[in-house]
Amino acid sequence: MLDTVRKDLFDELFDWLPGVAVENAYSPANFTSPAHASMFTGTYPSRHGVTPRQKSLDSADTVLAERLDEMGVKTVGISTNTHISRYWGFDRGFDLFSERSETGRMLSQSNVDWIQLVRDADSRSVVEVLEACLRSGHSVKSLWVGAELKYYDHPVLGTLFSGAQDSGATAVQSFIEDRCVRDPEFLFVNLMEAHSPYDPPEKYWSGDGVQLSGLAESLGTAPSTETIDRAYRAACRYLSDKYERIFDDIRDEYDYIITCSDHGELLGEHGYYAHEYGLYPELVQVPLVISGPSVRDRSVDNLLSLTGIFDLVVDLFHGATVRDALDVVSEDRCFTEFHGLDPNRRDRLISEGYSSDVLASHDTVLAGAADSAGYVYGGVDGFEGDSDDDALLSAAQEHRDRLVIDPSETDTHPADLPEDVRRQLDTLGYI
Repeated sequence: MLDTVRKDLFDELFDWLPGVAVENAYSPANFTSPAHASMFTGTYPSRHGVTPRQKSLDSADTVLAERLDEMGVKTVGISTNTHISRYWGFDRGFDLFSERSETGRMLSQSNVDWIQLVRDADSRSVVEVLEACLRSGHSVKSLWVGAELKYYDHPVLGTLFSGAQDSGATAVQSFIEDRCVRDPEFLFVNLMEAHSPYDPPEKYWSGDGVQLSGLAESLGTAPSTETIDRAYRAACRYLSDKYERIFDDIRDEYDYIITCSDHGELLGEHGYYAHEYGLYPELVQVPLVISGPSVRDRSVDNLLSLTGIFDLVVDLFHGATVRDALDVVSEDRCFTEFHGLDPNRRDRLISEGYSSDVLASHDTVLAGAADSAGYVYGGVDGFEGDSDDDALLSAAQEHRDRLVIDPSETDTHPADLPEDVRRQLDTLGYI
């Protein structure tokens, strides 16, 4: 999962990725939590219930990791996104689930390049590696950091390092490089390098990091569109380079690799930024590529919602070909849903002086519908899109009418959040 990567930037910057490119893939939602929940349950947000008002995955439906466990498949999840975490219930069903958002900080506190040390260790025992570290005169803190990095996935030792977290793709790569897959396994990875704040290494971007939250910039003052576009593009280019190395490490370990995005990003189109509001095509039409040793490079026009990922993965584990699995999960019509604003974000914007009436006009349910004729979607000014098909418009309107916002359904408030969760969400512009 390449979090927050637009399809147009993906097509341009990830052209090295082999496999079957599904050109008409849609996310059912505009932001991370409901999009992931739809992948994990095979259902739309209106069914699984994960919305801006309720971000916890507590659907009664079987989730993907639980289904795979029933099939005897080992399930491993690595998330660098605070929303996709144990706190919100997204570890459900996984044999191993690691939240990796702080290891960059840990590595900076260590005198040892543990990633290189582990990579060079080959078959040497743990004792030999630790003795080598001690002989080099490095600190106890460095030993602790190394143990965190090395053993966070161990069923027993991992509990000693429950606070160990990774900062992103580099830590995910180090995990994968040291991993040997022996049994049937499903690996889920979320990578956040393209998400705001756009602040890739200096090699890619020499300016200051660009922080976007969405409506604050849309309704107020945003950095120049050119600056936002350049910074976001640099972040996506950095992610492409990091993911290419990760892909090279896993391509021989797994029969199939499904690469996609949970949603896109607005860079000033339609007068909006980031992904806090709307169902615009730049937000919900997402890249999706299926790679594997037996998969021929090609593009297909199948219409696919991310809700189909559930059955796609299950079918591939049952031995279906990619062509047959895609034919099964493809849709004649798929939908997108927007369930209003995050109440905490809305209240904060009101406290900062933004018009409550303008925010109220954005705090509504919206729906969109896509088929082979195109895509239509709702917004503040009614329905629009690239299709004049009356049947498609009627389907979108009928779907919207089935969506209801329950104002009492808010499962968290910033004051209730653990400090580390609150801080990370605030950094990402979510509260």
